Amino acid sequence: MAQGFAALTVADHFKQSAQDNLARWLEDPLFTPYRAQLDWLIGQQQWSALLDRFYRMLPFGTGGRRGPVGIGVNRFNPWTLALSVQGHIAYLRERFPDQALSVVIAYDVRVFNDLRGLYNPELPSPLRGMTSRDFANVAAGVYTANGVHVWMLPEATTTYMSTPELSFAIRYLKATSGLNISASHNHPDDNGGKFYNERGGQEVPPHDEAMVRQVERVEYVEMPDFDTAKATGLISWIDPKVHEAYVSLNVEQSLAPSQRQARVVFTPLHGTADTSVGAVLQRAGFQVETVAEQATHDGTFPAVPYRAPNPEVPESMQLGMERARASSADIVMSCDPDADRIGICSRTPDGDYQFLTGNEIAVLITHYKLDQLQHLGELPAHPLVVKTEVTTELLRPITEQCGGNLIGDLLVGFKYHGNVLAQLEQQGRFQHANMPTIEGRLDDFVIGVEESHGILVTPEVRDK
Repeated sequence: MAQGFAALTVADHFKQSAQDNLARWLEDPLFTPYRAQLDWLIGQQQWSALLDRFYRMLPFGTGGRRGPVGIGVNRFNPWTLALSVQGHIAYLRERFPDQALSVVIAYDVRVFNDLRGLYNPELPSPLRGMTSRDFANVAAGVYTANGVHVWMLPEATTTYMSTPELSFAIRYLKATSGLNISASHNHPDDNGGKFYNERGGQEVPPHDEAMVRQVERVEYVEMPDFDTAKATGLISWIDPKVHEAYVSLNVEQSLAPSQRQARVVFTPLHGTADTSVGAVLQRAGFQVETVAEQATHDGTFPAVPYRAPNPEVPESMQLGMERARASSADIVMSCDPDADRIGICSRTPDGDYQFLTGNEIAVLITHYKLDQLQHLGELPAHPLVVKTEVTTELLRPITEQCGGNLIGDLLVGFKYHGNVLAQLEQQGRFQHANMPTIEGRLDDFVIGVEESHGILVTPEVRDK
């Protein structure tokens, strides 16, 4: 093993780190299920690939860990997820020392099938066929072993909870935190764990940095199985009334309830958005045609070009536009697998369809909502629009024309939108370095947008 790594032209400390981590996985009984695949990789002399899998711990960013599912400390697997969860628990205890802790766990449709062909299909692998629900069960085991109450969908359910609904559920259930097992629109073989705070958003500095420090301190964690987790009595199944409240909240955002004659072609791109956007469109009474080929919950995304279920990519909406042309639909809509991005194609005068960029969607929806609120006499005295610094500045004159304030210099990431709402809620103002203080209340909030196809129209949800 040492000779294999020695031949690689990388810094010695990377080689030593990889060798030490690999040796532990070969010797520790905890990792015995991975031994056959590791022996095969070593026998194939895949030293460069082994170095990449073991030279460092998969980074824990400011929201969580995400990356390729696989063997090693630099891959997403039950072990690296469990370390993240244990660190998250330590962080929660630091923040809420005298409070009972609870977490809402959601997950998307992903399943690891090694589509990249990196492992030997003839040998056993504990990762093959592992779903996001399986990872959620791993997390539940760690949480309950530490006395944390877990909320999650029932075992027998065939439905899912999207990212925005998770944000809503954390607030609705008054949980202290949340975890979403998802890699959003990444490659099908990727997965991740993203952590949420008690307000339904992700942490911002300095809290995110404090969580990272706690995670980095964890070196070992107990991983009881899901049956053991259930036996603790600390798992509660989420009642359907939570989903009903979420759908109702979204339908209530309508500013023109009599204008629902539009014909909509909708595709969840094999993801969870049938429970979110799809459910809301149906409840509101629109004529909705779902793209059947992309309606199944399938984490391999077989009917999406390049297996890239990203509504920022026009090709992902090709099937939707074909359906729309055949039925003369008014609009095509899509979402990524965890339903925190929306894609829109609008019908053109010649009967074709125009893909809208994230900036175009942001401008159209912001202008419409401000204009409609003004028409209805419901515009706040000081309307507030929120965007990231890379989102179009065209929103500024649109907002100011209505006498509103634009917070427009946020860093990329919708957690910063959530932080604006948290400050308004707690302090009645938003303050940030190098930005003027904005006085306001939650009632002043009109919309939050970003160029990467994220929209938020109610403070009752804190993610896009």
